[in-house]
Amino acid sequence: QAVVCPVCTETDCSEMRPYQARHDIFKGLHLLNCGECGMVFADPMPSVEEWAAYNRDFFAVSESSSTDNTEAVLFFKGIARLRLDHIANTIGGELPDSVLEIGPGPGYFCQAYKEKRPAAKYCAVETDLTCHGPLQELGVDVLTELTEVAAHHCDFGLVVMSHVLEHSQ
Repeated sequence: QAVVCPVCTETDCSEMRPYQARHDIFKGLHLLNCGECGMVFADPMPSVEEWAAYNRDFFAVSESSSTDNTEAVLFFKGIARLRLDHIANTIGGELPDSVLEIGPGPGYFCQAYKEKRPAAKYCAVETDLTCHGPLQELGVDVLTELTEVAAHHCDFGLVVMSHVLEHSQ
C-alpha cells in the first residue's frame, strides 16, 4: 500500500532514513519525503491514542525539553528570541498587538514577545495541561483545543505555530 503525504495527500513519497528520536512513540519509524510538496514526515504515523498520550504530557516527560534543565531552558529562550527577531525583520515593522500561539509549551516565545510588546493580547492553544499554569502567569488566555479559538471572536495580528507539526495526527 502506498504511503500518502499528510499535507498534500500525494503518494510520491520516498524514504530518506530511519527516524531518530528518543521517545518510544517514534521507535522503528522512518522519515519520508513527499516528492510533490516537499513535506518530510514520520511513517507510519502513531495511532490516535499514542498521539493523545504523547501530547497530553509532552513537557512533563520529554527528555529534550525539560524545564528543569538550565541549559535547555536557556536554549529554548534563545531560540524564541531568534524566532521573534526573524518575524520582526520579516514584517518590517512593529509587532502586532494580538497573538494566537498554537502549542506554546511553557511559554518561551510568549515571554520574549511580552518583553517587546508588554500590552499585547496573547491567546494560546496548549494541549499539555502542565503548561497552563506557567502560561497563565505570563498573562496568556489559555485554551485546550483549537476549536475553542472561534468562541473568542477575536482577530489576531500574528499566528505562531513552532514545534507543532510533529505532534499532529
